[in-house]
Amino acid sequence: MKPVLVVDDDERNRYLLQTMLTGNGYDVVTAVNGAEALALARKEPPAVIIADALMPVMDGYTLCRRWMEDETLRTIPFIFHTATYTDQRDEELGLALGAARFIASPAEPGAVVAELRSVLAAAAQGQLAAPPAPGPDEAAFLRQYNEALIRKLESKLAQLEQAGRALAESDRLRLSLLESISDAFLAVDHQWKLTFFNKRAEQLLRRALPNAHRLALGTPLVDVFPQLVPAVPELAQETVPSGMCRSPFEVHFPPTAAWFAVHVYRSGDGLAVLFHEITERKKEAQALQRLNDQLEERVARRTAELEMANKELATFSYSVSHDLRAPLRAINGFSRMLLEEHGPSLDPDARDYVERIHANTAHMGDLIDSLLSLSRVTRSELRVEPVDLSAMAGAIVARLKKSEPQRVVDAVIAPDVVAQGDTHLLEVALDNLLSNAWKFTSREPRARIEFGVTSQDGETVYFVRDDGAGFDQIYADRLFKPFQRLHTAGEFEGTGIGLATVQRVIDRHGGRIWSESAVGEGATFFFTLEPSPAAVSTADLATAQAS
Repeated sequence: MKPVLVVDDDERNRYLLQTMLTGNGYDVVTAVNGAEALALARKEPPAVIIADALMPVMDGYTLCRRWMEDETLRTIPFIFHTATYTDQRDEELGLALGAARFIASPAEPGAVVAELRSVLAAAAQGQLAAPPAPGPDEAAFLRQYNEALIRKLESKLAQLEQAGRALAESDRLRLSLLESISDAFLAVDHQWKLTFFNKRAEQLLRRALPNAHRLALGTPLVDVFPQLVPAVPELAQETVPSGMCRSPFEVHFPPTAAWFAVHVYRSGDGLAVLFHEITERKKEAQALQRLNDQLEERVARRTAELEMANKELATFSYSVSHDLRAPLRAINGFSRMLLEEHGPSLDPDARDYVERIHANTAHMGDLIDSLLSLSRVTRSELRVEPVDLSAMAGAIVARLKKSEPQRVVDAVIAPDVVAQGDTHLLEVALDNLLSNAWKFTSREPRARIEFGVTSQDGETVYFVRDDGAGFDQIYADRLFKPFQRLHTAGEFEGTGIGLATVQRVIDRHGGRIWSESAVGEGATFFFTLEPSPAAVSTADLATAQAS
């Protein structure tokens, strides 16, 4: 079977027709213009020719006319397939020249194949109308052809004018936008020559750059803005590398004292460069850096002061432990010996004086012990680990009951309360809180002391509650200060250091402590620990450790 000759100057159209026809079982030969098609056909006549109307060298209408003038080719069916000449008069001209079909593109692939089959079948059966004999009236053909060509040129010209107006309006809007932005903007072509710069860029570069007198369209960018070369090494190349786009970098223009973040983008075959001023941000960063430097200096100075204070505190603690205890022990010992050996011979007033001396030296010893404990709480290293507060509270209550077995005290301890903290410091805090509750319930015939955990606003809160003497809530702010007591020594003994020690422990854990009370209605002390996880059971803890 002879091939189908496809003639079209557009490679995509040739490919689509060739693919469509070969897929339906036809052999295909292609040509790019009428002259090439005539040469191929005269060498090997095809079964049918499918030609575009508008082509260079020789268009489809001229090809059709020459085709019909050739006695060998004029019996081979000629089909027009065009997307340009689609008016009825175009079709009439093509058919008048002898074409068997005139198909306007785009057409469904099936329709093209159906037309091809119809033409081939009609030709095989001799049913295809004979093409008109070529006439001598060359002028008539040229007139029709020129009229069709003029119509198409007028249509194309109208389309180009409309596209030109749209492009001009688009350019106007683009330029207006680029001129309206507060940032400096410039563009260069593939040879790195300036193609555009807005007024902001002109003002900036003319003030800031030594070579700004060269600023003009067509000037190489590196001649005006050499700072770009180290930042964008590709500027040394003649063309823009594919996909090139640089992260922002900063430049400083000393004459203006201004800082800019420079963004470099690929734009077609050139570059677009945007200068965004960051002078204020730079000033803020520099001011912040100065503040940080000053803060570091102050922190270093304060750290040195604290180290010195700690050394002085350690010296004081040593002095209290050793130098003050020796005379205090002597006073206490001699007063006790005086009472034991000469007490009966002393008159009542003298004996009372000696007993007071002995009692106050003992109280002084307790104060020294409390102060040393407070000092150790402040200076000891914090070691955070899981602490079973329930077991700790139970052991402290058991010890208190053993010290006063005659008392009737109901101790309620929430089971399996585990917290994160320093075991030794939390034991100091819990011992002070429970001992405090034990002391202030001493006058109750049947007392109640409770340790538990609750949640307030999503925060884990631990508490120690008693039903003892209580206190007036308006004085609660005095409780956690050293030597501040809300009860006299005659009512309840104590040094006034215990709750201050508790607060130091809680502070070191990043938590808070507060109290709620009323006179004669007991007191509750609440505290938190940071980090403050929800209370977990020892079973959960054992499971976590095992895993």
